[in-house]
Amino acid sequence: MGENQKALRAWIRTTGLKPTHSQAWLNIIVLLEQEGKLKEAKEAAIRASKILTKDDTLQFLMGNVLGKLQEYENAKKHFENAIKLCKESGKSIPAKYWSNLGKKIIGIGCFFIL
Repeated sequence: MGENQKALRAWIRTTGLKPTHSQAWLNIIVLLEQEGKLKEAKEAAIRASKILTKDDTLQFLMGNVLGKLQEYENAKKHFENAIKLCKESGKSIPAKYWSNLGKKIIGIGCFFIL
């Protein structure tokens, strides 16, 4: 078993023991995305979003995965939600949230004013 698979198993075990462990969920999604397992990454993000309802990073990662799956409208909603969650929590909004939102908007040939 490769190192990535060992890490993935450990993070999955972690989320089983502590479902609110946000970093483990994020690591699962990132690893699956990097390995090109986009449908599995999407499924993990959906499961995580049912638990971590206020996690802006999770919403951002979901937007990335959906964009790679060419689900642009849905990706746009997740990027917008990540930005909204940052605003609501008083956090500064990472530039990459805006950047990736713009990329997805351009990807569908539309321009939206937020």
